[in-house]
Amino acid sequence: MAPPQLEGSFVESPGLDLHLILGSGPCTSYIDVRENGAYVGTVQVRHDYAGAPFRSIVAFGSWLAIGLSEVVVLVHHRFTEGRIFDVEGYFGSFYELADKLLVCSASQIIALNLAGQELWRTEGLGLDGVIIHQHDATSISGDGEMDPPGGWLPFMLDHRTGRRLA
Repeated sequence: MAPPQLEGSFVESPGLDLHLILGSGPCTSYIDVRENGAYVGTVQVRHDYAGAPFRSIVAFGSWLAIGLSEVVVLVHHRFTEGRIFDVEGYFGSFYELADKLLVCSASQIIALNLAGQELWRTEGLGLDGVIIHQHDATSISGDGEMDPPGGWLPFMLDHRTGRRLA
């Protein structure tokens, strides 16, 4: 059986079928979830900051990954569970690899596996943004903005452990 084709989109108000309410905080975001093109439900995410600079939704294995404000939320495609990962500063972007999802924040990278578990977390890569330029079977390279605006410094991490190589 083929894995489900998951999609999500940010919406202004809850859909017809609110399945999960995750997180805490004064701000609310709603995400409609579709499986194989059909609406299957809505997720409500509570978070602290309304004006975060970036937000994104990606399908990752059996999970829908939602990044916004200061959190990353994983929602299982059957709504059987949801997981929340706090990020430092703000959510920045997702980078999908074959066996893991990399989450960049204002200052760190978090690696999540296909089971929805945190594999490793590397902090102190930046102060106001971390971006990945390249990744392969052994390393991940990118830049972290250490001296805003424009003070980007390169880094290289071990793909398996997140340990700094350079």
